[in-house]
Amino acid sequence: MGPFRVLALLTITLTFVLAACAVPPPAPTATLAAPTPGASAPTSALAPTAVAGLTTDGLAVPVAALPGGLRPAEGVGFAVFQPPPVQREARVVAEPIAPDLRNVVLTVPLAPEQQARVAANGFAVSPGTTKEFYELYERARYDNIPVFVSSDSLLHVYHLLFDKTLRRAELTAFIPMLTRLDSELLRSSVAQYEALAGTPWAEAARRNAAYFALAVKLLNPDWEVPAGLRDLVEPDLAAIAAHDRIGPSAIFPGYTRGEDWSQYVPRGHYTRSEELKRYFRAMMWHGRMTFRASNELETQQAALLTQAYNQTSVDGLPADQVWASIYEPTVFFVGRSDDLTPREYGAALAAAYGEVSDPRALLDPAKFAAFTAAIEELRPPQIMGMVVIPGTTLEQVKGLRLMGQRFVPDAFVFQNLLDPNVPGRTLPRSLDFFAAIGSDRALRHLETLGETNVPKYQASMDKVRAAFADYDEAVWTQNLYWTWIHSLRPLLAPVGEGYPAFMRSEAWLDKQLTTALGSWTELKRDTILYAKQVYAERGYDSLQPPEPERARGYVEPVPELYARVAGLTRMTIEGLAVRGLLADEDRAALEAMERLANRLQTMAEKQLRAEALSAEEYEQIRFYGAEIEALTFAADDDAIYQGRGGLPAGGEDRQAAVVADIATWAGGGLVLENGVGRIFDIYVVAPIEGRLVLTKGGVFSHYEFTQPLGDRLTDEAWRARLDAGEAPPLAGWTDSFMVAGNAADPLATTIRRFNERLVEALWYTEAQRVAEFLGPEELADTQAYVAELEGQGQYVGAKLLGLEFRSFDFVDADNAVVTTRERWSDELYRGTPYIAEQQGAPVLAGVRAPYSVNVTYSLQRAGDQWRITRIVLDPPELPSWQAP
Repeated sequence: MGPFRVLALLTITLTFVLAACAVPPPAPTATLAAPTPGASAPTSALAPTAVAGLTTDGLAVPVAALPGGLRPAEGVGFAVFQPPPVQREARVVAEPIAPDLRNVVLTVPLAPEQQARVAANGFAVSPGTTKEFYELYERARYDNIPVFVSSDSLLHVYHLLFDKTLRRAELTAFIPMLTRLDSELLRSSVAQYEALAGTPWAEAARRNAAYFALAVKLLNPDWEVPAGLRDLVEPDLAAIAAHDRIGPSAIFPGYTRGEDWSQYVPRGHYTRSEELKRYFRAMMWHGRMTFRASNELETQQAALLTQAYNQTSVDGLPADQVWASIYEPTVFFVGRSDDLTPREYGAALAAAYGEVSDPRALLDPAKFAAFTAAIEELRPPQIMGMVVIPGTTLEQVKGLRLMGQRFVPDAFVFQNLLDPNVPGRTLPRSLDFFAAIGSDRALRHLETLGETNVPKYQASMDKVRAAFADYDEAVWTQNLYWTWIHSLRPLLAPVGEGYPAFMRSEAWLDKQLTTALGSWTELKRDTILYAKQVYAERGYDSLQPPEPERARGYVEPVPELYARVAGLTRMTIEGLAVRGLLADEDRAALEAMERLANRLQTMAEKQLRAEALSAEEYEQIRFYGAEIEALTFAADDDAIYQGRGGLPAGGEDRQAAVVADIATWAGGGLVLENGVGRIFDIYVVAPIEGRLVLTKGGVFSHYEFTQPLGDRLTDEAWRARLDAGEAPPLAGWTDSFMVAGNAADPLATTIRRFNERLVEALWYTEAQRVAEFLGPEELADTQAYVAELEGQGQYVGAKLLGLEFRSFDFVDADNAVVTTRERWSDELYRGTPYIAEQQGAPVLAGVRAPYSVNVTYSLQRAGDQWRITRIVLDPPELPSWQAP
């Protein structure tokens, strides 16, 4: 097993004020800004006097054992994207859906509004209360409802495994490595301060020591900050602890607008433990704080930091190797730093100074000027990652970040579509990104919302759409972040003839857009630390009664998506394994995920070719909930993948609801939040074995809303809001497929459970098995019939072949009538099903061939339950028993 156990992506949420920029590059490249006149704090104004007590003598720093077998490697990615080939032939032929749904097998009751939407679009989505996808699918299996395997559910499972591997890498590898790296760079910075005492650069060295001391303190709260640094460290620590505003930094006094301290509230999975909370704050510090090339003091600090970095070792390893062991894996997951790295600054330092072992050599004015000139030739960031005054350019904020936040395509799109590129537009919409990467439907909604009428918006949108349209697969799959987005792209395009009717509507495009938004929100939440954010069953002692005819389900026919998810999962496995970062148990879960995606692709392709699925494939669909349940359990921190039927590792509250802030409007004190809420129910009329069958599955709910900057939401706060019934409104454009939920669901559940227990009562001749579902008169009738069977030494094997809900009506709040069409076949036996009581094998005495009956159930509310008070059959008599 690899020493890191598992690694996955992480992206930092960064405050994002927009400035002019070019079309998005595949990866950051570029040039550098010249120092801004007047922006530097005059070196002479900083007292060069030594600070008492700030020496390496007696400097105690935290110690943490490095993980063994570090294997840093160069390059953008660890593995290549190689999805399986896809067969795109589609020739589904099915009769049109009747307006009254008379030709549809209605396996669940639908409200009139749902019926109308299903008749028009072939599907409908209704709000639900389920917290996790597997729960919905397992309930459907228990209720024998044909399931609709949604792309949403598969994408969600990948998110869970992705997030787990990231947590494991952080806990077992990144945290100890960062602790040691910060501690040793603190020691080196203090040594530099000692060497430079009395020189104009002494204050720069002291501020670097404070920079690392703050990070060490964040990672180790019990560690005592040296007295000579407390005046710098303690104010910034207090601001981080408050994390409620934008304000000045004592360590970086040159930041005109200060730092956005609200970014330091741990979010995403970083609320799970104190250790992860501490890591989040420390990495946020390293990801956000820039030693700007436009500021003389900060450029001195950057030169000193680079020299210390080059001279420092950690347990005999160069600091660069330890740094790379954190940085390079995150390149694979998210992308390269949008800001300049220690390696880039190292090349500039070497070009200007040559090899530097004594920090006093850095004071040479001519060489420092050459160093500044070399930096001017380096790339600027593509995304504004600081709180700045209006008019500040990307060149002016260019500089060194120890572990800079990453260039991500969505943040770049938002930057191009906000002020100043689109004057007056202060916050983006998530639709902006999906319109930019090719969704015409998203662009249509933006037009309806009036966004395209904002001056310069359309021109900017046209530019980024053209750029993304030109990218080849190498760009789209340069790392896991991009590849995840690439996997969503098949959802955005309309389908043609040969696809099922429910997929050939604008409403379906809206549903698929919601799926993409939900999965993207999970990606943003998982990577909230590293990516730049834009500103602005049982044993038996008897024979068993007949099981009902097993429902046959349907896989959402998007084979291209399944192939890409399989390729993404394989890319994750190989990229982590090659570096020794993949634990055996997590590899098993990811490989099961890959196999599942491959199976869904195969079944989707067969459905599109109008080929019947095998009995085994239908069983795989039926047990889909159990498959994703096992993978969901495997995503627990201490769990291992046990396959179908595995048990959870602990008492975690499993729910899909997550939230991520994706953009900040500093001037308005607001952030834009995107959230995934409860799992919604989707009802789809699918062509199965020559019939139109109503299937049921689960899909994402997606929300977009603003939140005060000082109150960025955690997953826990978001879930509490959902529990309190305080979800924000859904986007208006979802009205094309959303419809109110069905109050008849509890009635249907009562009828299903009654039929299950009725089968048992007739088999075991125990009428009390249905007592909780029946009113007095119906229970008495059932008891009489069962007593007659028992008196004759007989029992009945009743097999439910089909259950359709044709209508329901609420007479009042406490009374309802439901009409079903039921198909049964029955067998009459002499003897007993109880093995211990058998005198010989039971004898088949009679049969009823498959028959249909219309059943009208009258139900009455009994507390929180419903009870059946009357049952009327049409025809009123069941078929006679026939000789076997």
